Amino acid sequence: MAANQLVKKKIGSFTLRLTQQFIDSPLANALADGLSSLAKTYTLNKVPASKSADVYKFSCESGKFYFKQYHYRSLWDIIKHAFRPSRAARTMKAAAMLEANGFAAPEIVVMGCRRKGIFRLENFLITREVENSLPLFAFFNQQYGRPNSRPAEKNRFINALGRLIGRLHAKNISHGDLRLGNVLGRLTLNQQPGFEFFFLDNERTVQYTRLPDRLRLKNLVQCNMHQTRALTRTDRLRFFNAYLAENPALAPAKKVWLKKVNSKTLRRLANRLPT
Repeated sequence: MAANQLVKKKIGSFTLRLTQQFIDSPLANALADGLSSLAKTYTLNKVPASKSADVYKFSCESGKFYFKQYHYRSLWDIIKHAFRPSRAARTMKAAAMLEANGFAAPEIVVMGCRRKGIFRLENFLITREVENSLPLFAFFNQQYGRPNSRPAEKNRFINALGRLIGRLHAKNISHGDLRLGNVLGRLTLNQQPGFEFFFLDNERTVQYTRLPDRLRLKNLVQCNMHQTRALTRTDRLRFFNAYLAENPALAPAKKVWLKKVNSKTLRRLANRLPT
């Protein structure tokens, strides 16, 4: 949902941008004081997130939603964001860009901001839950990690995922953090079983005139970082072949790219702190 498709409305201490459905809704009124007033109206369930944001899941009259409040990382971060779009606004812009290029992200229904002078004290997004979806790591762990899972379906899934990331890069788009937890997937049952994908955490997702090789490599390594017995070496190669089908100009350097991805993945895994 692009920012220019949302309606601006002042409610309490917050300036909100809302879809038409929510302009006069109980949800809008519950945001008069942001998170604090939302928590008084609905039951919020906190979900895991990075240190720079708090994320809550809740249900209301219109369905199931996620509330994401962004935090500043430092004093410099506060000053910097006085002169640039908020993280919520950048996420919304990136989601609109993804949609314009044929990709999907969860529907944004509300963006909120509270200011004092030039400084944003708070900013948040509310997105609608993508029903029947799972983070991609759960697909591998739950759908395809079982002894009775169907290899043919897993192969179709990996091929579809490789094609997805291949198309993303073919459009010169780099995702800000392409870990498998930041992509949702779900089965579709139209004429034949297929898959739909939704990109999360799009604050740093950017489209370039030409995608830099360092960002291409970064995204491929992020995809490759997930370690599970459900992902074999053959599966990883299948993903990369599907990726190359969308980026045929890289095919002559296939071995070079495979070596880069594998070596950087191993370095990053070796640098992980033990848990």
